[in-house]
Amino acid sequence: MRRILPRLALLALLMPTIAAADKPTEAAFEGLDLRLRETAVGTTLALPQFRVYDAAGRLVMDYEGYSSEFPFALEAVLDAPQPLDSPRHLEFELATLEGPQGEPLPELPEADLVLVKYSAVWCIPCHAMARDLDQVLATERDLKVLVLNVSADHIEL
Repeated sequence: MRRILPRLALLALLMPTIAAADKPTEAAFEGLDLRLRETAVGTTLALPQFRVYDAAGRLVMDYEGYSSEFPFALEAVLDAPQPLDSPRHLEFELATLEGPQGEPLPELPEADLVLVKYSAVWCIPCHAMARDLDQVLATERDLKVLVLNVSADHIEL
């Protein structure tokens, strides 16, 4: 089930590093605290929402809502990311976000893939998606992935 939000004030949650950096055969996962820029507040958003961008910033996966097919779709994209025919670019997505105190975004660390996940604590499908994401990322050993976990918990409905 999706929940449409009339107003957003997003705050990202820090995704902990899953793999140790000193193990070259394991994937390096990093996270970053972000929130929606004040100029983007008022946008509607269906939850959960999940996007994957390649190292060049091209969209390779755009998934809205949740189904049991999500982990299989994600595994396929992680195994062989192919840019979608979409004008959406990582730069566009990042332009709507800022640091947790309203500061400009820091420079993002280099990554093979950037995953942007919009969710909320009260969103049950978001929990299922997060569980599947953790399970899939735990099996990826050759990728350096940056996860931007953007939370919609502090919005005014």
